[in-house]
Amino acid sequence: MRFYTSINADELEYRPFENIEEAINAIKEHGGWVKNSLGTCWLVTGYATKEDINKPVHIASNWISFDSLFRNYVFADNSSPCGSKIINLPEEQ
Repeated sequence: MRFYTSINADELEYRPFENIEEAINAIKEHGGWVKNSLGTCWLVTGYATKEDINKPVHIASNWISFDSLFRNYVFADNSSPCGSKIINLPEEQ
């Protein structure tokens, strides 16, 4: 299982979600289950859809931020990071 708490940001293939729609779609694709660094699986049980909410994802009786979700959890089905995959575009010439 790979967690990203101490990796250089330039090396990341994923980033925290930017908005709740992005998070909801990805979480649904993975069946709603996430896993923490201890291997404990949790079901995402809620989303705060209002703008300017600092902790929009509900897991294990706690509301957490996208950054906390990204740093502390992976998707339970395939252990990929709880974030959006960064798509590297070709450099302009």
